Amino acid sequence: MSASRSAKEPKGLGLLQGILQSLKAEYSAKQCSESATPPGQFCEHCAHLKAVDEKLFVHFDDMSKLLRTKVKMKERANQHHDRLTRRLPAEMVSYIFAIYTEDVNSNFDPRDPIVERGPLLLGAVSKSWRRIAFSTPQLWNTININILPNDDLTTQVELTKEWLARSRQLPLHISLVSEESDTELDPNPLIPLCNVLQNVSSRWCRLVLGISATLYSTFLGDVTCAPTLEALQIIDHDDSSSESNKSFYLPHTPLLKDVNIHLHAPFSCISIDWSNLIKFEANPITIDEYFYILPLSDGLECFRLGGIFGCDEALPTTPLTHSTLREFYIETNAATMNSSDMVTMLELVEFPSLVKFGYHSGSSTFPNSAISSLFTRSRCRLTHFALSGNLMNCTSDDLISILSDLPTITDLKLEAKSNRKQDNAIMSNKLLRRLTPANPSDLSTDRLLPLLESLEFKGYKTFSWGRLASLVSATTSDSRRDPSFPTRLELTNSIRSISFELYGVDEKMERVDAQSLAQFKSAQEAGIFHCQALGDFADRVRGWMFMF
Repeated sequence: MSASRSAKEPKGLGLLQGILQSLKAEYSAKQCSESATPPGQFCEHCAHLKAVDEKLFVHFDDMSKLLRTKVKMKERANQHHDRLTRRLPAEMVSYIFAIYTEDVNSNFDPRDPIVERGPLLLGAVSKSWRRIAFSTPQLWNTININILPNDDLTTQVELTKEWLARSRQLPLHISLVSEESDTELDPNPLIPLCNVLQNVSSRWCRLVLGISATLYSTFLGDVTCAPTLEALQIIDHDDSSSESNKSFYLPHTPLLKDVNIHLHAPFSCISIDWSNLIKFEANPITIDEYFYILPLSDGLECFRLGGIFGCDEALPTTPLTHSTLREFYIETNAATMNSSDMVTMLELVEFPSLVKFGYHSGSSTFPNSAISSLFTRSRCRLTHFALSGNLMNCTSDDLISILSDLPTITDLKLEAKSNRKQDNAIMSNKLLRRLTPANPSDLSTDRLLPLLESLEFKGYKTFSWGRLASLVSATTSDSRRDPSFPTRLELTNSIRSISFELYGVDEKMERVDAQSLAQFKSAQEAGIFHCQALGDFADRVRGWMFMF
């Protein structure tokens, strides 16, 4: 469907338009001055040309009217063939446009900013689309501004004014990013643009700043209150400038719930209302800042931190209890983190409401006992557990020890980037065996995670196909009564999904035996099991042609 459909252009229309335009040109006998024609007179050829033009000029007005009529008829034809605006009320079209622009805006990444102006694209289709798009405020309350080198900021200011005017009084989602560092970007030309955004600070709902931290004061100006601000994201890629130049002062933000800070400066440079936060993400962050945020945000539910640094500040001597935290994610970095700091972070907190935990190891050490003690001390009912990264110091036995005290887990995600022998890798035959029920009514205390619903693994193959097939087989049963019917599997326990993505798949990898392959294939067709390796080397699998 296209709203810009038009009738087929008549043959020669372009030529006719060109001729009509040429009639406006004036002929002069001076053009014939170098010929044998007497001065001041037309040559024979030019005289004939002028005579033809005079005859055509008689019809110029009529042709111009017809061309204008044709443009109007084309517009009416477009509207007639536009199924969207012809068959749906304007309110429904506005709703569809809003879904489109929301999808376009969701693709905006402040770290790799590509601005797509969805409402303007809609308005360029036809007059009817433009009329609806320009009168729908919901299309204009999100504005993404990317300041490029040598940008014409005057044009940017005018476009921003028009954009904001069309949003009327709706809450605003504003992103302001720049690819230039603070040493390259002069703050003075930005002042008119910042003034426009400051004038609507009472409507800020979501604010994303991907500019140098030295420009925060320019952006905020005299604004100290954002009464409707709910989400704030600060991204500063420049860690070379002085911390004294980095200050974000917006202390009155009573509705602020979601904060994401990627700033190479201490949190003391940031003045916001921390008390109502529900979600907080920071990278980098020091250990003392970690303990600073938790008591300030007593309603915090999701805490995600990375790039953790040690500190020289005094830390709590007894565990700090945070009763509302439900999700806790940690990403360590070998260059900034040591094992003792990680142990300190985990041993000095209690999270009794914790249900989701994720740990990405970027160092060579792994705090096995500290992780276990956190869950034991918190006495939480953990349902989601994710472990990834460099797990050289975490063996299958370590993982089994951690999981054995977490019977409430329903989702387990593991990613091991190191290639180790089967006897000490985290995804081993021993772990698979402990996850496999002996039968549907198995109540064995040896079984891990009896409530497990989803198992996801990414890494090298450090287990046998037969052991994985046993897990898949124990998870499902073939309920076929008539061999002529296609395979239909029924779940025999809580597991609903098993996904394995294997690294280093090549001809040296162990081939899948026919029995295991049949079990994998049936479960895969039923949507229960997925393993990309089965397709990656399918032509090398023993018995492939017979089974498929």
